[in-house]
Amino acid sequence: MTYTGIQVILNIKNGRDRYEDIMFWGVKTFKPMPGYKVYVEIEDGRKGIFDLNPYLDHGVFRELRDANYFNQVGILFGAVTWPHDQDMAPETLLAEMTPLLSIKS
Repeated sequence: MTYTGIQVILNIKNGRDRYEDIMFWGVKTFKPMPGYKVYVEIEDGRKGIFDLNPYLDHGVFRELRDANYFNQVGILFGAVTWPHDQDMAPETLLAEMTPLLSIKS
């Protein structure tokens, strides 16, 4: 049996242990794209394009207008992040990204 996300051992009344899978919604893969967008894959398999344009005129996100800086995107603790502490939480990505359909071969 394969488990994804965070696994927790639970004790059942009969004394046997079992694994319960708790889904982890963190970002697994990312790729900066033209037009201040980021391709993201979530741990649960969802994929999409997140558009940062609505954020670029606000506070710390203004720095992301520099394309060289924008391309320094990374993942830290499941969030899309940049070196000067800008980040997008997985919950925001999931709520606002444009989903891409998975094609199974």
